[in-house]
Amino acid sequence: AAMDAIEAANPVAIMVGTITKTNPLEVNVDQRFTVDADFLIFTEIFNQRVLQRGDKVILLRVQGGQQYVILDKVV
Repeated sequence: AAMDAIEAANPVAIMVGTITKTNPLEVNVDQRFTVDADFLIFTEIFNQRVLQRGDKVILLRVQGGQQYVILDKVV
């Protein structure tokens, strides 16, 4: 119950990730773990931008930590 209360108080976390693979897409988050395309949510901006290996992206962790929204590319 205590962990649920903490999680509810912080519904979103902002993280920076690095593209490690482009096909299929994989993002390494804070040099701690890798997230693949199954757990990523893309915004419309990625119809206009190409991601390459080594690019840094801003991620929003969805409450519960199972999915990550790629908000934008860091420039």
